[in-house]
Amino acid sequence: MDKSKKITFLFMMIPFMLTACMNDDMYNENIRPSEIRESQTTNEVALTNLNLGIAYLKEGDYNKALEKIKRSLSADPNYGPTYNVLGLLYQGLGDYNKAEKNFKKAISINNLDSSSLNNYGNFLCTQNRLDEAEKVFLKAAKNPLYESPETALTNAGQCLYQNGQIENSKEYFREALQLNPTITQALIKMSEINFNEKEYLSARAYLQRYEEIAPHNAKTLLLGIKIENNLGDQDAASSYDLLLKNSFPDSDEVASLKNTSTVKKKEVVEKNNLENKDLITKKTNLNVNPKRTESTDTSSDNVNPKRTESTDTSSDKDAIQISINKWINAWSSQDVDGYLASYADEFIPSKGLSNKKWERERANRLLAPGYIKVTLSGLKIDMRGENYAKVSFMQKYQSDTYKDRMKKELLLQKINEVWLIIKEN
Repeated sequence: MDKSKKITFLFMMIPFMLTACMNDDMYNENIRPSEIRESQTTNEVALTNLNLGIAYLKEGDYNKALEKIKRSLSADPNYGPTYNVLGLLYQGLGDYNKAEKNFKKAISINNLDSSSLNNYGNFLCTQNRLDEAEKVFLKAAKNPLYESPETALTNAGQCLYQNGQIENSKEYFREALQLNPTITQALIKMSEINFNEKEYLSARAYLQRYEEIAPHNAKTLLLGIKIENNLGDQDAASSYDLLLKNSFPDSDEVASLKNTSTVKKKEVVEKNNLENKDLITKKTNLNVNPKRTESTDTSSDNVNPKRTESTDTSSDKDAIQISINKWINAWSSQDVDGYLASYADEFIPSKGLSNKKWERERANRLLAPGYIKVTLSGLKIDMRGENYAKVSFMQKYQSDTYKDRMKKELLLQKINEVWLIIKEN
């Protein structure tokens, strides 16, 4: 890397990393820089020169920037933020020994300086020292004086995500969103992760939460197109497509649209249908008496209609039990796709909600808690003809934010041999 490229990289990095290095390589979020002014020094010369140094860095005047930073150190050799910025400068220039030395100096002056801890954690991450980076981010997050620990948690998630530790990164993103549901970087990353894991409804839910609080850019719009294509919502995909082309006509994302797949059919319900059918078939086969079948084949006139009806009812109840178990397991594991797949397309939400708004609200309610545990007791199945059943039970819900216990009733309908929820009370 030549000097000009190093400097260019540094100028792009400074406004982001001064605020806890929450730069998102994929989505290029516009993070506002925090104020450098702190109560660590009463030396206005040191403070003024540091601010001037940062301003020159943003403008691309490397020589004046370094001059002002050195003047800041001369005025106050114990002003931690100056060493923090100097660490960023050397990191951008590729002088990693000096970068680490200055980050450590800043932290030694104030070991509770979360800005320095975040930037040092980011530095360690770029050096693939992941265990060290994670510890530094956690130290920043656990600082009781730190007003935005979610920033450090998001940084930890970003670090692990970029190094392939997806499951661990998800935990940090979730924890950050628990503290602050408006962390855009965490929302986008969770949307991206769920998309890559083919959890398209969850991906949509996170992206919708993002667009409620932040404007789209080219990459988030392209992500929206891909999500809706996989969910089979051509109208939504077309809306994202039009917005992308109109707002960012010369972007790489528009150019890449030709490589995106055409709208796909929704696969989640079909997958669950096949799983349910397999389970029902296996369970039914276990109850087959070969001798009785053989006897029945030789004398069909001897078939007892009442017994056949009883067997059919038993099989339906087994299938209903399977559907209820899948619904509860998806709920407890916060699997939005699996949860919503338990409801029929004909399901009518209460309170006059549209299906899309209901799905969105349910997705948010599933994803918001840190954990969910749902258990049922006293389950009763009341068959209402061949294709309908009322299921009643006592439901116990518990999460890290709320808990309750209530009696609940569901009305299920057999659709394409699979029992799905069409009403709930």
